[in-house]
Amino acid sequence: MRKHALNWMLCVLATGCTEGTAPSASQPGRGGVGGSGGDAGAACEFPRPQKFAWSYRAGRYPLPGDEPDGNAGATGANGGAGGGDGAGAPGAAGEASEAGAAGQVGMAVCSGEVSFTVGFKNQYVDCAAMARVEAFDGGVRLVFDDDTILETTDGLASIALDPYEVVWVEYHLDESLDGRNGHIADEIRLTIRDAPGRRLLVFGYGGVIPQSTPATVETEIFGASLLAEPHCTVDLSTPCFGELRTVQDFIVQSLPPVRLPHGTLTTVEHDDERFAVRISNSVVLVSPGTSVCQGRRPTDSTAFMAIRQND
Repeated sequence: MRKHALNWMLCVLATGCTEGTAPSASQPGRGGVGGSGGDAGAACEFPRPQKFAWSYRAGRYPLPGDEPDGNAGATGANGGAGGGDGAGAPGAAGEASEAGAAGQVGMAVCSGEVSFTVGFKNQYVDCAAMARVEAFDGGVRLVFDDDTILETTDGLASIALDPYEVVWVEYHLDESLDGRNGHIADEIRLTIRDAPGRRLLVFGYGGVIPQSTPATVETEIFGASLLAEPHCTVDLSTPCFGELRTVQDFIVQSLPPVRLPHGTLTTVEHDDERFAVRISNSVVLVSPGTSVCQGRRPTDSTAFMAIRQND
């Protein structure tokens, strides 16, 4: 099913796609402007922080420090600094607790903790286990043997995985939640393989821009390092904060170099492997606003998603 639907769906999801595949990495991205970066005369596309959205829902065993009902992850993780809605992917996983019946699914290994400070709920989660893929209306979920669930409404992920297949999943989440203003800061990483240490199917990360690019990105997906380049700059200031945000394109430092336009689905190839990649990065210069507010301070943001195109 995946190979028949992939090209059509990539075309739908890609910016400016007119053929049956995602644009090649060698194609130029759409121009952007906003202030100090990009090509003058074009709109600055995707100026606000984008989200890598995979929500976490605890299964039969709540994280240490969480409420007895185990709903630590019911609010999900939006994977993107900014936005402040705290919503993530919706929790649509009611009766998806039959994972053990798959037989091939091993015991889920999720560790972490939940803690509370004044006005904040802090959550740290690490999972590494086999899980079963299930489709639901509008998205896809991964169900572990102990009923722990990861799910998303990202259409790119939905077509990267076949329902009922069993995959190896590594998931990391580090977030803080404020009941008034949503996510304050978070880091989220997801790796999906067909078996431990085997073929990479899906890789994504999001949140505040990491200090270094994850090794999986440079070694398995691109085979080279990435160089950020300004795409455009926009003024998103509010009375609470001055916010001058610069969105970025990326250059893969291969021979020849290839460009990854900001927020645009792009096909890249490395060592006979082909991935559809979407990356959205932005850095922000923050200054005091005209009002004293309790809202969240704008932060740098990243959202990266890659799915395997080889069948």
